[in-house]
Amino acid sequence: MKQYDLTRGSVKGHFIRYFVPTLLSNFSVSAFAFVDMFYVGKGVGADGLAVLSLALPFVIVGGVISLLLGIGGCTILGIETGRRNERAGTELFSLCVSLGAIAGVLITAVVMLFLDPIARFSGASEELLPMVKDYLLPLTATQVLYILNQIIGFFVRVDGAPNLVMGATIASNSFNIIFDYVFIFPMGMGVFGASLATGLAPAVGIAVNLLHFRKGHPHTIAFRPSKAMFSWLGRVAKNGFGSCVSELASAFTIFCFNNAMLRLGGDLAVSAYSVVSNLSFVVFSMCNSIGLSAQPLVGVNYGAGKRERVKRSLVTAYAVAVGFGLFLFALFQLFPSQVIGVFAKAGEDALIAIGTHGLRLYSFAFLTMACNLTTIAIFQGLECSRSANLLSICKGVVFMLLGLWTLSSLLGVDGVWLTTPSSELLTFLLCIGLLIYNLRSRLAALPEESAEPVVQGQ
Repeated sequence: MKQYDLTRGSVKGHFIRYFVPTLLSNFSVSAFAFVDMFYVGKGVGADGLAVLSLALPFVIVGGVISLLLGIGGCTILGIETGRRNERAGTELFSLCVSLGAIAGVLITAVVMLFLDPIARFSGASEELLPMVKDYLLPLTATQVLYILNQIIGFFVRVDGAPNLVMGATIASNSFNIIFDYVFIFPMGMGVFGASLATGLAPAVGIAVNLLHFRKGHPHTIAFRPSKAMFSWLGRVAKNGFGSCVSELASAFTIFCFNNAMLRLGGDLAVSAYSVVSNLSFVVFSMCNSIGLSAQPLVGVNYGAGKRERVKRSLVTAYAVAVGFGLFLFALFQLFPSQVIGVFAKAGEDALIAIGTHGLRLYSFAFLTMACNLTTIAIFQGLECSRSANLLSICKGVVFMLLGLWTLSSLLGVDGVWLTTPSSELLTFLLCIGLLIYNLRSRLAALPEESAEPVVQGQ
C-alpha cells in the first residue's frame, strides 16, 4: 500500500489526490437527488417533485448529526495526526460512531411515533399528504444507516483512504440508481419506492468502507469504545457545530421556502423549487469537496507547524473554488431550460418555464458558494470554531431569513429565488473580513520549520 506524507512534497499534488476522489464521491452522494428527481418526475409527475421538496427538511436531520460528529471528529483527527497523537484516532472514531448509532435510532423512533403530524407540519396539501408520508417512512426508518455511512466515510478519508470512500459512495449510489428504477417503474411503488431505494443504499457504502479495517490494511483508527473517548466530546461538538448548524439551517430554510412558494405561487412553484433546490444540493456537495480536500492538508500542516505549506494549501483551494463558481454560474445561465426539462414530464411546459426563470436567478448564488464553503472548512481545519460557526449561522439562518422576509415582500416569487444569492453574497463579504483577522493570528503563531513528518496510508 502506497504511503504519502502530507507535510512534504507538492501541495497541489496532495490536494488533487484528495480532491478528485472527494469530488467524485460527493457527486455520487448527490446523484441520488438527480435520480430521485428524474425518476419521480418522469414516473409520478409534478406532484411527486413537490413531495420531494416538502419532505426534504425532515430527512436532512440525519445529515445534521453526521456532520456534527463527522466534521467535528475529523477536524480534530487531522490536527492530532500532525501532532503524532496515536490514541486520538481510535477514541474519536469510537465516540462518533457510537453517538451516531444512538442518534439514528432515536430519530427513527420519534418520526415513527409522530409521522402524521410531521407530514402535516411540512405544509403539504390534503392531496399531497399521503405521498409525503409514503416518502418519509422508509428514509426515516433507515436513518442509522445513513448517519453511520457518512461518519465512517469521513474518518476513512482523513485516515488516508479517499479512494476507498469514493468507491464506497459510487457503489452505494449505483444501488440507489438501479433500485430507484426497479421500485418506481416495474414495481409501481411511486415515491415510497424512491425513498426505500435511497434509504437502503448506505448499507452498501458501509460494507465497502469497512474494508479499510481489514487485516493487513494500514489504518490508524479502530472501533474500541472506552471511557476515555468521552474526553473528546466537547471538542467534537465545538468543531462540528458550524457544519451542524449549516445543515440544520438548510432544513429550516427549505421549510420556509416551501411555505413561501406555496403562498405566492402554489403547488407548481413548489415543484419548480424542488428541482432547483435539489440541483443546489448537488452544487453544494461539489463545492464542499474543495474544503473537505483542503482540510487534511491545512489541519495536518498546521498541527505540524508548517506555515508555508498551510499558505500554499489555502491558495490552491481558493483558486479551485473561484474557478468552480464561474463554471457553474455560466452553465446554469446558458442552459437552464434544458436542465429543468430533464426532470419534467412531457407537456409540463408551465413547470419548465417557472423553473427556468427561477434557476437563472438562483444561480447567482453559485458565484460565491464554493469560496464560502471552503472558508468554513478551512476555519474548522484551523480550529477557528467561532468564525466557522458565525459564518454558518449567518449564511444559513440570519442572512437567509432576512432575505426571504424582505425580498419576497418586495419582489414576490422572484424575491424567493433571489434570497439564496443575496445570502451567499453577504456571507462572502463576511468571509473576507474573518479570513484577514484569523490568518494573521494563526499563521503568525507557527514556527518556520517543524519536526518529523507525518505519514499516512492511502
